[in-house]
Amino acid sequence: MAALQGSPAEALARMVQIEHSADEAVHEVHRLVDRTFIAPYDKRDIVNLAHRLDKIVDAMRTVVRLLVSYRAMEAKDSARLTGTARAMCDLILRSVHKLKQVVDQMPAFDHDGLREAASAVDAIEDEGDELFAQAIRVILPDPDQPLTAATLAWRDIFLLLERTTDYCGHAMGVVVSIARQEGR
Repeated sequence: MAALQGSPAEALARMVQIEHSADEAVHEVHRLVDRTFIAPYDKRDIVNLAHRLDKIVDAMRTVVRLLVSYRAMEAKDSARLTGTARAMCDLILRSVHKLKQVVDQMPAFDHDGLREAASAVDAIEDEGDELFAQAIRVILPDPDQPLTAATLAWRDIFLLLERTTDYCGHAMGVVVSIARQEGR
């Protein structure tokens, strides 16, 4: 979100740090899974969840990288598009907070709370789909207009933001699957 409000280059440097920390956390999960004889969950589920969560961070780093690489904030319609992009970032942030809530509750799953969180993430995914459609209508108001670098840049950015809402849903699906297997 900071990339859409200030300097995308500064935000990219911070996002790269965050992404490296997330990668290190995934590597630590692998080390722990490899060394632990009895894990509280199936090892494949643990690794799958770690990778799904990492995919969210990787995607957000790529969004910021695209903002910088394409110089999207310099495009003439960027002011109009950043509002929609911020709204999509807010959706992703809401999904990530829901994911954090349920992951923090592991292993003592509150199944009602988990179902509620999963439904909220599904609804957020739907909102992301709608915002993506709105953004495309703004980016490409005329199907016969020539494609510019800015048009392609913003299309790529919005496509990845929409996919990131999907990635949040995929991570939530892994948590739901783990909870069902645990049956607690």
